[in-house]
Amino acid sequence: MKLCMAGVKSVTSNLNCFGALALTMFLTVALPLSASAQSVASLEGQPLRAYPRLILVNQSPLLNLYWANNIKCTAEPANCDRRVDQSAAVRIQKQIERSVKLKIEDFDQYAGRLLPLWRSKFRTRLFPLSIQIQLGEEMYHAGSIFGEVTEQVVASNGSALGPVKLKSRISIGSQNPSLASVDTLIMHEFGHMLLRALEFPHLESAKSGRADSLLEEALPDFISSVTNGGTSAIAPGLQDSASRMIRAKLLDSKTELFMKAKMEMDLRGISHVALRDFSNPYRYSDLYLLPGAYNSSLTFNSMFIKLGPAFGDGFLKNTVLRAIVERPGILNQADASVVLKNLVEFFAEIYPHQFEKQAPAIRKVVRESDWIPALRTSNALQLKSSVDTEDSINVRIFPEFHVDSLFPTKMRSVTYNVSIAGRPRFAFSNFLDYDSTRYLRFLPIKTCEASSVLCVCGQEKNLISIDAIYLSSKRKIESTQRAGLKLSSPKEPPCYIMSFEWEDK
Repeated sequence: MKLCMAGVKSVTSNLNCFGALALTMFLTVALPLSASAQSVASLEGQPLRAYPRLILVNQSPLLNLYWANNIKCTAEPANCDRRVDQSAAVRIQKQIERSVKLKIEDFDQYAGRLLPLWRSKFRTRLFPLSIQIQLGEEMYHAGSIFGEVTEQVVASNGSALGPVKLKSRISIGSQNPSLASVDTLIMHEFGHMLLRALEFPHLESAKSGRADSLLEEALPDFISSVTNGGTSAIAPGLQDSASRMIRAKLLDSKTELFMKAKMEMDLRGISHVALRDFSNPYRYSDLYLLPGAYNSSLTFNSMFIKLGPAFGDGFLKNTVLRAIVERPGILNQADASVVLKNLVEFFAEIYPHQFEKQAPAIRKVVRESDWIPALRTSNALQLKSSVDTEDSINVRIFPEFHVDSLFPTKMRSVTYNVSIAGRPRFAFSNFLDYDSTRYLRFLPIKTCEASSVLCVCGQEKNLISIDAIYLSSKRKIESTQRAGLKLSSPKEPPCYIMSFEWEDK
């Protein structure tokens, strides 16, 4: 998952290897070299093309740290010929060893106390993390990928360690670094890996990537904030270099209109101190100008910064983490004001005595905000379904209202809620000026996991409804009537799981 815009790209993998090896390797380790081996020290002054794919420079039970070269020289010859600044990589490495490692260890202990299944189920999916310092990339191109892969790894002395299995991989660039950004960038990507380990639902498609909920970027930013002392600034010190890159892309005639619209929204979050600054005021209605990704994170985390003290020390953090595991459905909704209401109600349910004490402060924060529930109108949706050769049901959604009723922007958008028996299960956005056709796909399967909000079985197949939320031309957040959908195919499988597709223009 590349998260290049407001500063974060995604690349992740986990290390299930080295057996009983408990050795910590530093750059200064001196072991016998083979004739062809090149140590890190011997590569000093060499161009990027001379560096191997992965060099293990530090190892611990929860964290394995690498120098990495992920650049394809055929695509970026000038970058490959650039001399690597090893001193920058060393500074970032030491910051991770000194600070990030402690934050990850502290979170592990905290999650073990908060979540009953942390040690028996979730923890092994996440650890050990592998953090890769990318020698050929800008620092704000941080990222993560969750999923096992096998890579060839060498030690810092140049000796081969052989093929290594990696699962949760986080990457951070070493070019033009800001050491003040290292902790918040890495802990943001850690948040993405945590969501995947905790099975927080996201619609996936082999053909078209991923359709995120409104909170897919907001939650990693929240996790980064609370693990960094409640900071309101993500990636401090990188705002100038990222802003220059974005403004240059906006002037480039080759940049798609959709990407330009996203970049303009990203610029909203850049302040004089950080890449994303949640201390700035953000209008709630602007979330629906271009919902999802970093735009919604600005709105949500600005609210979370205000709500944290109202909940009381640590209680908002506890409530959000427990909701991710225990009630993901209350977070996967199109109306952000309903997500906020759900979180407050969940807090009242799991910490009743604390809620009773803090309720006046919470109500004051919400009352003074502009988070108003969407206004239900008479507009409706039209649903058209068809069965494909794999017996999946493809559902196309057509807004009946004219697009002129949407707030005029470069990239008009509608966010859809998929509900079962009137209870929202998932939300995703459709960018009307970008996508040719976007549709839900219901893939037949034998059974559903009990915790899956993306799966429907039995009678639920006849209780599906879809509605839409959008920013109207009056700059009001409005929603359509719900349109009913019944899943029906010749084979009538016991269950379906939702995925997401679009057809390119």
